[in-house]
Amino acid sequence: MSLIKSNNLIGLPVVTESGERLGSVRSFDVDVDSHTIVRYYVKPGSIVAIMGHGELLVHASQVVSITEKQMTVRDNTVVVPSPITAVGAV
Repeated sequence: MSLIKSNNLIGLPVVTESGERLGSVRSFDVDVDSHTIVRYYVKPGSIVAIMGHGELLVHASQVVSITEKQMTVRDNTVVVPSPITAVGAV
């Protein structure tokens, strides 16, 4: 089992499988019943911010991998309009 501390997760770069930088992890929500992370809040990087998107929401199911260097999400992750701009919302 691999672990990453929450203080190392916050600020972690978020990229797509094809290498597009979306931003960095700002925070996350934990399901208290299952003790798992449900979604990640991502502060957009410069390209995403230029496109006019506010905070991004990445559902845990869209995460391909997490390492000490970055979080990788599926290429098919899309921006969905909502009060909090959502990426890959289900």
